Amino acid sequence: MNSKHIVKYITISIIVILLLIAYGFYSIIHTEAVEDVEVKKVDCTTKEHVNVNDKKILCKEDYYLFVNGEKVVVEDKNTWSLIKEDKRYDLEYEWHAFHTPKVKTINIAGEGNKKH
Repeated sequence: MNSKHIVKYITISIIVILLLIAYGFYSIIHTEAVEDVEVKKVDCTTKEHVNVNDKKILCKEDYYLFVNGEKVVVEDKNTWSLIKEDKRYDLEYEWHAFHTPKVKTINIAGEGNKKH
């Protein structure tokens, strides 16, 4: 084999490895849990943009929470209506690829593991 073929195979191998890493990152579901945090509610049902902390936010979904500066989507209108800004929450959210994180679970802080 001459050096051109070796360089070609090494280059192709590097490209394939980078593509596999990119696909892996895109397909992995990331989860984060935060405890005892304040939330800021943003209702985007009638708006295209909103200002939050002097930042202009594009409204792609109807309901957002801002948790520690992170934008999180609330998909369920019933859940949205139960969230109050004067309470603290334990929150778990997940996302994959470059999508906005979505609320997976939300409980009033300290009440997540209580049995009724």
